[in-house]
Amino acid sequence: PGKKGTKLATQVPTTEFVAESFGNAHTLVNPNASRFGKYTEVQFTDKGCLYGIKSFDYYLERNQV
Repeated sequence: PGKKGTKLATQVPTTEFVAESFGNAHTLVNPNASRFGKYTEVQFTDKGCLYGIKSFDYYLERNQV
């Protein structure tokens, strides 16, 4: 894999961890309740190499924004 693909493969889990850290909360029903929705699109080249990623977070609760 190229340098860019290797770097992205390392960064993707890191960005997911950061989003989860700020987006989860302890509730009476669930000790790790998600407070947002997330859409992640992973992009590949024609040869199947990792090329890029798009990640969109959607805040679902008005008081959490």
